[in-house]
Amino acid sequence: MHTPRLWTRLRDLSLTLGAVLLLTLGLVTLKPVLQPANLILCYVPLVLVVAIRFGRATAVVASVASFLAYNFFFVEPLYTLAIEFRQDLLELAIFLAVSLIIGTLAARERAQSRAVRRRMKQMKALYQLSQDVSRATSYAEILPHIAAAARTILDVAGVTITLTLDEQQAPLIARAGIPDSGPGQSIPISAGGQTVGMVRAHGLISSPQEQEPVLPLLTMISNLVALMVERTRATDAAMHTFALEEADRLKSTLLSSVSHDLRTPLAVITGAASNLLDPTMTWDAGTQRAFAEAIASEADRLNRLVRNLLEMSRLEAGALKRQRTLTEIGELLDATVQRLASYLREHHLKIVIEPDLPLVLVDAVQIDLVLSNLLENAAKFAPPHTGICVAARQVPGFVEVTVADQGPGVPAATLDRIFEKFYRGAPPEHGPGGSGLGLTICQGIVEAHGGRIWVENRTTGGLCVHFTLPAPEAVVAAEHGGAGYERSTGAGDRG
Repeated sequence: MHTPRLWTRLRDLSLTLGAVLLLTLGLVTLKPVLQPANLILCYVPLVLVVAIRFGRATAVVASVASFLAYNFFFVEPLYTLAIEFRQDLLELAIFLAVSLIIGTLAARERAQSRAVRRRMKQMKALYQLSQDVSRATSYAEILPHIAAAARTILDVAGVTITLTLDEQQAPLIARAGIPDSGPGQSIPISAGGQTVGMVRAHGLISSPQEQEPVLPLLTMISNLVALMVERTRATDAAMHTFALEEADRLKSTLLSSVSHDLRTPLAVITGAASNLLDPTMTWDAGTQRAFAEAIASEADRLNRLVRNLLEMSRLEAGALKRQRTLTEIGELLDATVQRLASYLREHHLKIVIEPDLPLVLVDAVQIDLVLSNLLENAAKFAPPHTGICVAARQVPGFVEVTVADQGPGVPAATLDRIFEKFYRGAPPEHGPGGSGLGLTICQGIVEAHGGRIWVENRTTGGLCVHFTLPAPEAVVAAEHGGAGYERSTGAGDRG
């Protein structure tokens, strides 16, 4: 018998004997005014209360103690356990029998009531456990919780759950309570026709009279774990299938997109180079320069496409490395604009830098790619000789950069799709369309820096792309004296 339960029994017995003693002392004082037959009936309620409160065994002790106390204090000869008259013996025998019967019935009712309450509590706990299991996202998270809940539900000293999901890996083991504490029962966990683990209950806490059969409850818990395993396997299989389908879809999209984007500049380069190399043709200097510019332009376009593809692969692989330094955004923007001078030459470019703009903590090469993609998109979709405005201003904790054009904008219904990989809107009215990767890469880089990027249509026509970059240091750029600046360039003038 477990020590805590032994002390509980001793406490119940002490309280019962004390109650019999107190009742007897009270009846001794009432002896002059009550008949002996009435005195003995006073012990019956006590036995009933003890049976309801402490159970059958303690009720039997109360019945015997009451029998002896009444015999000692109220039956002739007094203060002995001898019985002088046969009538008193019959009376005592009837009392003992009645008290034992009443105590037994009351204790049985108590046990049944406790069993019903225990079953209700177990069913409620099992239901809650099933809800928790259905919301679980990993075995490591839920198995210890199942073991702890199973120990409470089964009312045992300890529970051990073992799962062997992969023979190449160590089994998952979760324990609650005291493992290997005495005899126990085990139930295998079967999922998909295979045994994947074991649930074992160790050592019963309750007495055999009160202990519910462990096996049915243990089986229910084993089935619950098995359902979790099957659900997880089904989810993993569905996700794997979805990933394969998505990979096939992206591969097809990539091939169709990139093959078109590659064919066009390659055709231009091949055609221009063939014309230049044709020995039967004589070209003047202007025509030769036009062919050379076409080759350079299309080669630059190919270079941008390859760079975007490489950055996209790094983003998806989580291999995008950042070399962050404190950088002045105006200086970075000037360098990008200068590099894209030939690409932007047909647009009026306006740059507005707010005064006292703080430095930003960024990887300059990656932010240059963001600015390049945004400016190229603006130049691609905005008609020639229209304006492109780039502005930078300070917001709490960040610097916000805006690239605005005077193109057709984006339909409101497709604004939320503009950052999707390979998504292309309506093609531009002039020149080739994009690969559908530029804005996706911009979003990945900006968010990797701790900023955010969003788009909106201008009320006057065109598209605005905003993005923020962290500015953790209260350091103002020395360039331009911290006073900010604004400058514009006209079409064909990169001054």
